[in-house]
Amino acid sequence: MKKKIFELLNNLSIREKILAIGGAIVLLLIGLNSLAAPLLEKSKAQQLLLKRAQDNLALLPNQLEKYQTLYLRQQKIEKEFQQVSFKGGVLSHLEELIRTKAKVDSPTNYKINPLPEKPFSTDYRQEPFRVEIFTTSEADLKVFLNELVNGKRPLVITRIDIKKAPNQSRLIVQLDISNFQKI
Repeated sequence: MKKKIFELLNNLSIREKILAIGGAIVLLLIGLNSLAAPLLEKSKAQQLLLKRAQDNLALLPNQLEKYQTLYLRQQKIEKEFQQVSFKGGVLSHLEELIRTKAKVDSPTNYKINPLPEKPFSTDYRQEPFRVEIFTTSEADLKVFLNELVNGKRPLVITRIDIKKAPNQSRLIVQLDISNFQKI
């Protein structure tokens, strides 16, 4: 086969040999280009992934510090809430706080509605309540809210809405309060 190719090339004129060699070089370049293009694309994709990984790695120390801070805060909160127990239940605790701290004596001036329990992460369940209080004293309301959140048996306020009643004589306070229990 080699002999036939060499014989064929020897029979060609110089102009034909130059055209044949030029054509072979063009075909070789096209073949190399078709092989190199996918390799270049993969190389660019790898460079992009490497750049993203380097950017993420640069952010890692700050993220680890935030995670550690949040983890320690979570541990502290869990420890505080583990020590909290509600003898008689959360509902009776809320009623007691409303009567003693907010100084709302009449059951017609407050409403406590339990909401459906729902899971909160994999380890806890949320026991929510919707509370509505009618009060005339901002100072008593402040004492109630402080005791509710910072007292011996704290609860979490997830929503609060305070507005004046239409007759402007008292405040209408609506709260969503939650107790979290470990499952």
